[in-house]
Amino acid sequence: MDWPRTDEAVKSWLAGQLKLAAISEPLWELLVSAGFVWPALDEPSAETFGELERAARQFMRLAIESVRPAARGRAGRRARSTSLLLPSDVGRAAAVSRFLGRLAGEETAVRQFREQVLGGQIASAAQADGLLGSPTLYLLSVDELRSSFVPLWDHEASVDYRREETGKSTWNERVGLKLRWAGQSKTYDFVIPRSVHDGMWIDLPPQFWGRKSPLGGEQPFVRPGSALDELRKASRWLTQRFPWTAWGGVWFVLTDVPPVVSPIEVGSERRSSRRDSPDSEEVFGRDVLTLTVDLWVSAQSVSRVFRAYQRELLGARNRPLQERALAVFEFVTGRRGIARGRMNWPELMKEWNHGHPDRQYADFRAFRGAYTNARERILLPKRRPIRPIKLW
Repeated sequence: MDWPRTDEAVKSWLAGQLKLAAISEPLWELLVSAGFVWPALDEPSAETFGELERAARQFMRLAIESVRPAARGRAGRRARSTSLLLPSDVGRAAAVSRFLGRLAGEETAVRQFREQVLGGQIASAAQADGLLGSPTLYLLSVDELRSSFVPLWDHEASVDYRREETGKSTWNERVGLKLRWAGQSKTYDFVIPRSVHDGMWIDLPPQFWGRKSPLGGEQPFVRPGSALDELRKASRWLTQRFPWTAWGGVWFVLTDVPPVVSPIEVGSERRSSRRDSPDSEEVFGRDVLTLTVDLWVSAQSVSRVFRAYQRELLGARNRPLQERALAVFEFVTGRRGIARGRMNWPELMKEWNHGHPDRQYADFRAFRGAYTNARERILLPKRRPIRPIKLW
């Protein structure tokens, strides 16, 4: 079969296979970025064009399913699990998390905070959200809370806040606090000396600052000796005793909900090689995905997690380079090395065709495109920013 040789011809062929009037630009861009178009143009065959067609059908099906209302299953049928971990691994991880929660609940720092600040109670999620969004506990000590008779849950608070620089890495936080409850009110004025490394920040997710921060969207800090200073210390202690984040410790102390300890932790990094100095042009980039896995986790769960993150980073299935493309890459780099400068692509193609009569190119632009595509995929692979994926 005489396969299409240009972008427009491929689009026309694909539209005919899919029974479409035309291939939309979003679909075409997706196929190009996912790496299905170049192989069809570079090595036209039933295999490469078949993969292109199957990918287009899959992308179209996913687009339709993303906007289609979920179908209702039969009565009593269990919904299909979307967990990447096997049920046995999920059960064990959940049991470990609950056990650590029971153990942490016996820690002296946790019991003291709950008794002295929460009055021996456990806060609901809504109550904890309200406490962390109010400036009161960031500024008042336990004794000040008791002496003012401010109800913990039912009060309104507002602040007049400004920062006053006092040195190169020191400043004062000037905070005026006004409390109102049940027809009563009370006002406090604080001057809190601060420095860059004083450790008085409380560990809350950044998205929480903009939504609820009591200090005008700034990273929340605590006044030394305040109620939440005690919470900060308790959460830091928990991070030393348990595999938790400081934020997980904060939320546990307030709500008694233990953080989930995932048996698989995922990270990624870009490792680069450059010509002469750290600021020079990148000549080789290696994207590395790391999985930290508890020894008891099943191999199937590990495989699922790795594949999910690989798909998230690459945006498509991991397709090997065609043998011809690899050969072109080695041919060009063997003559060019890594030296800068313009290449005589027609002459290079002529030399290639002479040595590879069974894999010749008719147009130097196609030859150059095959090299460029292979070079980008081998030396400087593109990846999307990694996003957290829910494991279960």
